[in-house]
Amino acid sequence: MRIVLTGRQIELTPSLKEFAEKKLDSLASYVDHIDEIDAILSVEKTKSQGLMHTAEVTVWAKGINFRASQSHKDMYAAIDLILDKLAKQITRYKDKRKKKPLRKHKKDQSAFTHAVFEFDEELIAAQEAEHQKDSKPKIIRSHNFASKPMFIDEAAEQLQTMQQDFIIFNNADSDCLSVVYKRTDGNIGLIEPQAK
Repeated sequence: MRIVLTGRQIELTPSLKEFAEKKLDSLASYVDHIDEIDAILSVEKTKSQGLMHTAEVTVWAKGINFRASQSHKDMYAAIDLILDKLAKQITRYKDKRKKKPLRKHKKDQSAFTHAVFEFDEELIAAQEAEHQKDSKPKIIRSHNFASKPMFIDEAAEQLQTMQQDFIIFNNADSDCLSVVYKRTDGNIGLIEPQAK
């Protein structure tokens, strides 16, 4: 299991790194086969609450991923709180899985790549001013992870568990790459390739 710590507007001191890694390592007791844990620790000044420390954690495990974010005035407390949040998510997911009957999937696991792009607004503004058209986003985070085929209801459940806007998955019914996403009306949408 690999733990990736990233600091934004905060120095990752050796004691903070050690504390975060020790706490994140404890997630292995909740989830089998964790590939990677990504943690972004950041500090932001707010008008109402002053300086807030935020911990965002994504757990990349075989077949399921979990994500949570927590803010507090103290970074160590934010890390503790996010672990409680993730433990509850994982436990709730496991309880739901125990209640559902197992269904057979048509295919073996497939590998997918996950990447996050960041747009540098200052650079884009400068390039627009100079009428340059070759501004490109840069990849700031990229992951390869195995994803088992899922039925649509499983993908929708994972979408709610991870608290993300969309999930790309291999549909166990159609053997096609599909997307479930959160709609603005609160429902879940499904995108599938059109049959030929």
